[in-house]
Amino acid sequence: MRRSIFAVTALSLFVVFLCISTVAAQTVSVYVSGTGKGKTFSMGSGTYWAGEINIQCSDTNTHAYCMEYNVNLYIGHTYTYTMTSVPDNPTWRAVAYVLSWHDPPTTNDEAAAVQGAIWAILSGSNPSPYGGSIAAEATGRDVARSSDTLQWVNAPSVMGPGETATLKVKLSDNNGNGRANVKIKFSATGGTLSQQEAFTDANGIASVALTAPSQVGAVIEVNASTRGVWPTQYLHSDCTQDLIGIGDQIGLTTTTNLCVLTKINVVPELPLGTAAAVGACIFALIAKTKKLKLNIV
Repeated sequence: MRRSIFAVTALSLFVVFLCISTVAAQTVSVYVSGTGKGKTFSMGSGTYWAGEINIQCSDTNTHAYCMEYNVNLYIGHTYTYTMTSVPDNPTWRAVAYVLSWHDPPTTNDEAAAVQGAIWAILSGSNPSPYGGSIAAEATGRDVARSSDTLQWVNAPSVMGPGETATLKVKLSDNNGNGRANVKIKFSATGGTLSQQEAFTDANGIASVALTAPSQVGAVIEVNASTRGVWPTQYLHSDCTQDLIGIGDQIGLTTTTNLCVLTKINVVPELPLGTAAAVGACIFALIAKTKKLKLNIV
């Protein structure tokens, strides 16, 4: 009896597991409507396409990239795909970097390079002559995620004329840990930056040097930003080409844009530095206030 109960219980759990697995493995119909930007290349005796594939997925028109270079995909056909979760590993982080900073492509050359880079990253082999430099650029990189935060690290509020200071921002995950190897873009008005972009270190910090203008009273605005297009799921099929589809609204990607701004005032230099200048200004303001109060009395 006890053995029978155990068998029935095990069978019930197995059925439940199958039901859960069936629900989790979402299938969608994908219509391949044509090609977008890209270029052809020769491989063996055939001509192949490297670039965007235009698809209709869940009644949404978007574009995709092939994950394999040696599997046929036919325009004008509808295929059944399984939405498959993407693992968070170095390979897919590199793919996410390519999608974040090089997609959507603006030219045929860029689209072909994106496709070639994806082949190189996922399979370790790229038969096309495109995308080698992008694949090398993306290796070892990561991107921002939707739960990440970007913030300034002790950014100065004042600088002296012509003074140079190091500005730092930190990108942290939802546990407060720094996210490394993520590109941060910098821009400034009223000052000069040593570089326009930097990558976060092991602690999630990216640094840039800022030189203030010589004009006293100027206000410098420095912007730091990053983005991440994470391929949440890819489209898998046992009978045709696997695809990396683009589209937040259909659950294929998650796009994150983070931006922080800081303002710095250029104040006169004193022998003891800009901090003394700020203190002098505050002291002068207090003295003036007291004087006004005395005059009123």
